[in-house]
Amino acid sequence: MQFIFTAQTKTKLCLDKDILSQMSVSLFRAGQGKLSLQPIVIQDNSQLFMQPMRVVWLAPGQKMTIRANLKRFQLDGGATWLPGEYSADATFNLCEQTPVEPVTEPGREISVKAVRPGWFMIME
Repeated sequence: MQFIFTAQTKTKLCLDKDILSQMSVSLFRAGQGKLSLQPIVIQDNSQLFMQPMRVVWLAPGQKMTIRANLKRFQLDGGATWLPGEYSADATFNLCEQTPVEPVTEPGREISVKAVRPGWFMIME
């Protein structure tokens, strides 16, 4: 799935190596409703936390696209991904909007909810 970040004002994005670790994602399956998900397991997180976050400044109106594989989420109860239509809603934790460039912690995060849900289909 593609996440498209669009700045309304000058905005600082602090990006971890794994974008899904910075988001709260809800997945829905047509005819089934909201799916219950297990937390994502990040492999070898010692390297993830030792690296500084990548800081990207977006000017007003500027966009940035980041891809993520939502099939990394495991469904609760041992359920498997089935063919069908899915939608996704996400909230991104925007880092504190300070002018300092080197960032190792996001500071006081600001939750930003997606303007519109994403959609994808799994085919047989």
